[in-house]
Amino acid sequence: PDIIDTDGADDYIVNYARDKSGIVGLDQSHTHFVFVDNGTSGQFGAEMGLRARLEAAVGNHVNAPVITIVVQGGPGTITTCHEAYRAGTPILTLKNSGQAADLLADAYDLWWKKDDPCSRETHKETPFQGLPVLHEISELVSKYIPATRSQEKRSLLEDITRKTIDIVRSKTSMQVFSLDGENSIAFDYAIFKCILQCTDKYTPLDQLKMCVRWHRADLARQEVLSRQNLTPEEYSEILRVSLVANDVDMARVAFDGGDLRLFKLLNLYSDATSYNLKSLFKHQSVHTIEKINEVVGQLIGDNYVDNLPHREANGELTARDLFIWAVISNNVDMAEYLWTKVRRPVECALMATKICNSLSEEAFMSSEQVEEQKAFGREYEQWALGVLQLCFDDNPKKAKDLMLSQPRLFFDRNSSGGRGRFTCVDLAVVA
Repeated sequence: PDIIDTDGADDYIVNYARDKSGIVGLDQSHTHFVFVDNGTSGQFGAEMGLRARLEAAVGNHVNAPVITIVVQGGPGTITTCHEAYRAGTPILTLKNSGQAADLLADAYDLWWKKDDPCSRETHKETPFQGLPVLHEISELVSKYIPATRSQEKRSLLEDITRKTIDIVRSKTSMQVFSLDGENSIAFDYAIFKCILQCTDKYTPLDQLKMCVRWHRADLARQEVLSRQNLTPEEYSEILRVSLVANDVDMARVAFDGGDLRLFKLLNLYSDATSYNLKSLFKHQSVHTIEKINEVVGQLIGDNYVDNLPHREANGELTARDLFIWAVISNNVDMAEYLWTKVRRPVECALMATKICNSLSEEAFMSSEQVEEQKAFGREYEQWALGVLQLCFDDNPKKAKDLMLSQPRLFFDRNSSGGRGRFTCVDLAVVA
């Protein structure tokens, strides 16, 4: 293709050439290209080593896992996989997709699953020419890579055979996924499992954070927590990440193993990305626990008296504090889960109603957002009514006692001394 700099700037127009013998045009579905020049002309593969190293480096830089997935392919695919193996990138081969992929899958099976002792890990360091399975894998190469069958291509046969053995003799470099339906797991599960088991650079905490990004609590339970023991501090960190990501299933995993006495509410509010929180804190990236206490108090009303800094410093945070955060953030699904963990569900549901109604009066709310907040408030109100109805159906007197009970941290400001009795009925009225 011709690459033309039209105005001397760094913007280029790429004209794709067609029907030039021996030259492959650039794929028009791509938007950007990296050109690698090793001094040769008309030869494939010059970019493979750099590509593998570049992919690994970019993955490390952005803290994202990198994996090579092999579907069909020819000799160049084996070289690409070998460079990925050298760069420490895990490889997932799709068996029954053909050619190079099937070569790697069958060679892996031959090396690791055959009963012959020659194919065991004891031969991992055996010199290439002395490998007992050398002939069998060489035959697999000839079977799946037609370009290696002629005598003139003997050197290519040996090169592909050597690279194939390098890849499959390391059990932690590659895994196989069959396309014939024999797998007991889904393809995305196989990708994640390959990333976890074919690299040792991720700690259990890193692995669980990946589960949060993938919204796969099942993987967290089966592939991480079943093999690793986390500290309460690590569980608390995963709970924070799950809350911010609004991943209810992962929050369940973390909540059951964590300890709220170790949780830092300041970190949760600082990392949150919801519009409500950003607006309430005037888009400040770092808050203080005192500021959080002030904002929450303003939303709930003058009758609410809390000392959040003292409670956090003394390890006295409860599920209610996380529930309030979820309500302010408009994470209704997360709020519903956390509501099941609070000790006073009627009180918390009424607090949520009050918070939503207060938010609907904020100047930063659009008309649509005002209606949304009011709708959320009505939903939380129904939660409270549902609990009271269940109590009334079971024992009307207990339902009455519940309504006349005094919510924790609520007082009647209009009474003498400003610390008068304030009941759930009063909370319902101000909500």
